[in-house]
Amino acid sequence: AHAAERPYYGFYSSSLGLKYKRFEHNILGFSIDIPSTWIFGVNGSGTTTVAIFYPEDFDTSKLTNSYETIEIGILPMTGISLSKAYSYIILGMNERHQNLITEEEVAKSKIGKFNSLKFLLSWKSKNGSTIKEWIHLIRYNDQIRSLTVRVGQNKWQTRRDFYYKFVQSYIPLDL
Repeated sequence: AHAAERPYYGFYSSSLGLKYKRFEHNILGFSIDIPSTWIFGVNGSGTTTVAIFYPEDFDTSKLTNSYETIEIGILPMTGISLSKAYSYIILGMNERHQNLITEEEVAKSKIGKFNSLKFLLSWKSKNGSTIKEWIHLIRYNDQIRSLTVRVGQNKWQTRRDFYYKFVQSYIPLDL
């Protein structure tokens, strides 16, 4: 169907089993498998709109050691390289977080068949919790798509395999 005829988003059965659902967002152009108990929201507007996923009944306003969200968007720049996009992200992160630490240097990666860069950053929230951001920049046509796992230290240590499966289920779609 033509993009204008498709719903903004939808939920479908997942190849990962009954504990998951396939989420498709036709405005931001992606599908991903999420736990069936997770919900999604949208943050931002215009070119800075992102979809955010988190466990049902989770308070996303408190950056604690048990914080857990996945954020997906499209960088508002076309025709730039993955490494240039990485430079912009690091610049922005350094402006927002005085105590930014690079835990895993940027590395080439693949999400499905798509070229990507991945890197792991951490920073301290206002309440002193360590927040990890595992960022993936994905090349899709002339766009850079972003997928960020933003979690507290405790979640990162215990659920890294889960986040890996989540990231690998991401598929960019045409807009």
